[in-house]
Amino acid sequence: MENVNLNTDLVKAVVSNEKAITRRKAKNADNTAQNNTARLENYAGIAVEIADPKRFPRNKSGENFFDTTVSGEIKRQLENAGVSESQAKYYYRLSTKLVKKLKLNGNATVTQVAEFFEAESITSEAKLKAYFNGDSKKTNKEKLLDKAVGRLTKSGKVSTEAAVLKTEADIEEFYAAMKARFADAQRQDEAVKKAVEENKTAGDVLNKVTA
Repeated sequence: MENVNLNTDLVKAVVSNEKAITRRKAKNADNTAQNNTARLENYAGIAVEIADPKRFPRNKSGENFFDTTVSGEIKRQLENAGVSESQAKYYYRLSTKLVKKLKLNGNATVTQVAEFFEAESITSEAKLKAYFNGDSKKTNKEKLLDKAVGRLTKSGKVSTEAAVLKTEADIEEFYAAMKARFADAQRQDEAVKKAVEENKTAGDVLNKVTA
């Protein structure tokens, strides 16, 4: 066999790039963790801030926690400070839910909210959203069903906006594909079990011969 050698400079360049990729991946993971922590700190801070009924009067009638004047002012101040409109809505909505869930008042502390996050394993904004929309308590099958044909909300309604399967034809096609994939997996499992059994039998015979 002939000796083959990659160009040394090429190898050095590849290794250098791989090291850079690894560094960036580690940095991105670290950034994500820091972003998640910062976002949850914001939610905790806002929840404690708006929990004081003297400074943020609660709605005396109706289902909404605050009336439109108070809720609008909270979101407006966040937006004027530089928070995007969509993020300001999430901050208001979920922070209000935290106040209601934890029964926070004027004596509330960020530590109370942080302890709630830890107890419920809420480590990101996504998990906070999932907790309050009920998704965190769903089984894997229920989550799969949500993705397939539409998410079942806490109010009992089905949101089909992000559904993958839109028609009965889609469902039938997917069902056939699932059955075929399941059959393939079963055949592979049986083949592996058969191979293990045959190897075991061959080993037993060899042991007897060489005993």
